[in-house]
Amino acid sequence: MIQRIVWITALQIALYTLGIPMLVAYEVGVQRLQAINGRTAFISTPIQRGQTVPPLPPYR
Repeated sequence: MIQRIVWITALQIALYTLGIPMLVAYEVGVQRLQAINGRTAFISTPIQRGQTVPPLPPYR
């Protein structure tokens, strides 16, 4: 039982640490799409207005 809890917490830590570079890569990918299209992409409009990025679904 204890091993299972440790495994879940380790998995959550790994997900959080992976989530930050994935978010950065997502924003970079959106910017690249913008450069290819030559117009503002629909996804990145809230980021351009200076608002917060839409929150990710909570890790469980």
